[in-house]
Amino acid sequence: LKRHYAPNARLLVMNWKDDEDLEQQIAYSRTPHDRVCVLAHTVVVPGTRFGRVSALPHEPEAYARALYGELHQCDAEGAELICVEAVPATVEWTAIADRLTRAVAQSAGFFCHHLQAPQRITGTAALRASARSLFSCAASVEPSQA
Repeated sequence: LKRHYAPNARLLVMNWKDDEDLEQQIAYSRTPHDRVCVLAHTVVVPGTRFGRVSALPHEPEAYARALYGELHQCDAEGAELICVEAVPATVEWTAIADRLTRAVAQSAGFFCHHLQAPQRITGTAALRASARSLFSCAASVEPSQA
C-alpha cells in the first residue's frame, strides 16, 4: 500500500501498569472516557472505564491482522483517542512498530509521555529518528515522571 491506514482519532502508542496509570497518562487530553479506545496485548485494562477495550494477540502476524480491524472499529465507534500498548522492541515486531509509527504520523499526533510535560512530536523524520524510544520509553519510566 502506498499509504498506510491511519485512524481519524488521535493515536497514542504507550505503556501503562494498570487502568489507573493509563487514566493518569491520558488525563491531560480531557477526552471523555467513552470516546477512548484501548488496544492492549499484555496489560489489558478492565473495559468499564473506557469506551472500548480490546485484547490483541501476542503473536506478531495475528496482532497485525487484528490491529487493522480494531483501528477501523474504533473509528466506526467515533473514538477521539486510541491508546495502543507499545509492542515489544524485538526483530519480530519491527514491521508492526513501523506501521504504528506511520499511523501515528498520519493521525492527529503523538504525545510522548516520558518527558516532563507532554510535547508534540511533529514530522516524519522526527518520528522515525525516535521510533525505537517511542515504543520502549514508557516501560522504564516511573509514574511520577510521566
